[in-house]
Amino acid sequence: MLQFRHIYDSGDAKIHEDGFFGTKMNNGKDFFGLISDAFSAPFSGPQPRPFNGRSGGELVSRKLESFSAKYYPKLESGAWILSDFLINANKRIGSMQDKQGISLKNASDLAAASHVAVHIDHDRICIIKAGDCAAIWVGKDGTIGHTEDENFQVEKMFRDEIARLKVEIGKKYGHEDLKTVSPEEMAKITGEMWIRFVPFLREGRTQHINNPQSQIGFALLNGQKTYSTMWTEIEIPREELKTLILSSDGLMVWEKMTNCKSKKAFVSRILDTCQNKGLEAVLPIIRGIEAKGAHLSHTTAAELTAAIVSF
Repeated sequence: MLQFRHIYDSGDAKIHEDGFFGTKMNNGKDFFGLISDAFSAPFSGPQPRPFNGRSGGELVSRKLESFSAKYYPKLESGAWILSDFLINANKRIGSMQDKQGISLKNASDLAAASHVAVHIDHDRICIIKAGDCAAIWVGKDGTIGHTEDENFQVEKMFRDEIARLKVEIGKKYGHEDLKTVSPEEMAKITGEMWIRFVPFLREGRTQHINNPQSQIGFALLNGQKTYSTMWTEIEIPREELKTLILSSDGLMVWEKMTNCKSKKAFVSRILDTCQNKGLEAVLPIIRGIEAKGAHLSHTTAAELTAAIVSF
């Protein structure tokens, strides 16, 4: 019998912008799950909350959760396939933003979500992902697989600029080594970094999100029609898999995603830990890795959502 469980850890996030919905279907034999990692339009200063006191990212994930709870029976009955579900969810998110007077033309003006969604029926596993959420799995023969991070090049560009700005600002305040900076000074450096980084972030999102003309473009669920032309879709025979893990980017820590060798070893470690010690045992590993690079990052501990499905 199929089994699943999930974990959530807020990290240093002040607003809950990850999302999760998971349910067994057809008397426990099948499964539908969705993990989202949403965010607002770029800003600096206090977090804007234009949607009835919620941030754009927060509302996108809550809407995806409620949409999932309402419409998963269409997957269960076969009326929809997974792509139908996501196309309709994307329309709802677009309509939500359009009603607020936000144009869908420019991705940098929109709240959006990375996501990984899975529909498991009697003979196949369909996975559709957008952005930097992920799926990793191990087969009954021990073969390990994982989705690719389509926005890796753009994310690297953003992270490199964040690190450059933090070093530059730190030096302005007399700090040659950011690892020795006090929490108070680091908060000042990070705050100034965001003010200078936001224009760069906006330009990058405009150029690459849901833009099929971009060589390094990638999909995000934000209401734009081109979203469904750029997502990644994978099908795996159900009989081949032993374990499947879905996650937000909080699980796939950046420091381990930068080259194929480290990524392969890290994915193997995550799967081994989850299967032998449980999903919760992964969290201390993640937080330990993040702490080593926090001085050059935009976060000290990322919001993390993950789910494990066992067959």
